[in-house]
Amino acid sequence: MLQIDIELQRSSFTIEVHLRLPLGGIYGLFGPSAAGKSSILNAMAGFETEAKGIITLEDQIYMDTFSKTPNHLPPWERQIGYVEQTANLFPHLTVFQNIFFSVQSKPTKWHEELIDRLSLRPYLLARPAVLSGGLAQRVALARALARRPKLLLLDEPLSALDFEARSELQDVILTIQHEVKCTTLLVTHQLDEAQKMCDQIGIMDRGHVLQIGTPAELMDHPSSPRVAQLLGYDQFLHIKNGNSPSNHIAVHPDHVVLGSFPSQGICLDGHVLSLSLHGGKRRIVVSLIQHTASITATLAPTQSVNVGQAVVITVIHPPQFVLDRVQ
Repeated sequence: MLQIDIELQRSSFTIEVHLRLPLGGIYGLFGPSAAGKSSILNAMAGFETEAKGIITLEDQIYMDTFSKTPNHLPPWERQIGYVEQTANLFPHLTVFQNIFFSVQSKPTKWHEELIDRLSLRPYLLARPAVLSGGLAQRVALARALARRPKLLLLDEPLSALDFEARSELQDVILTIQHEVKCTTLLVTHQLDEAQKMCDQIGIMDRGHVLQIGTPAELMDHPSSPRVAQLLGYDQFLHIKNGNSPSNHIAVHPDHVVLGSFPSQGICLDGHVLSLSLHGGKRRIVVSLIQHTASITATLAPTQSVNVGQAVVITVIHPPQFVLDRVQ
């Protein structure tokens, strides 16, 4: 079990996080910039000397400021691999020397397989200056894993890469992590990346984890309007739900479809205002008749509509919240 109980003061808010994570999985911290995500990784690595709390991995105590004899294990003794947004390779060393910089023993068969898995063998004698961004991050990942860490910390390691390189390295990380079963904590502000890579995701905002769950659990059952907003629900519509008090549904563009499907959600009438492409998905903006609002729906590949056309759309099983006002 990975136990994280951290309190850390920042200029505008206090970071306070309490997590219990099973070993061997990939866990994400997702949220807006300056939510405190990277500070948590830095505290786990031992770089935040002002942090208070307890961090343990299995039976090893990384930090315990509450005991009679406070314990703060130095970063180099924590058996942690750390990869940041920039590779931070030593420019005067070769790729091989960078990978094995902190490895005390000679390279083993496992190290050779790691190099091949990351497709780095042709570059072992190269210097960092000649590497692309994607290759440099592969070297940084190999260096982090070469010590066989018990915990791997990934602080937005792919955010500076183009889509193709990012997608490819995501797959490589997933494959290697599933093989070595190293407990991994990934910080990202890319929701699609967190959903693709993580077993569970913690939704962070202003220093707190608002909700943690599997990608499907979070999308289907956001615990609050703020969590829903961070997950891409971009509108709240006022509805009447039988005899219950007035309520609001959270609307996500991916969960609004063209057509009437009353058994699957809430059907609404409207007119098409515009058509667009978004991340390869065809979307329409619909002006609703029952509401003074417009919402976005996603078209199936076989569907087509025209601007001005009257349509029926269905909001599929939307989360519902009692709100004093529309967010």
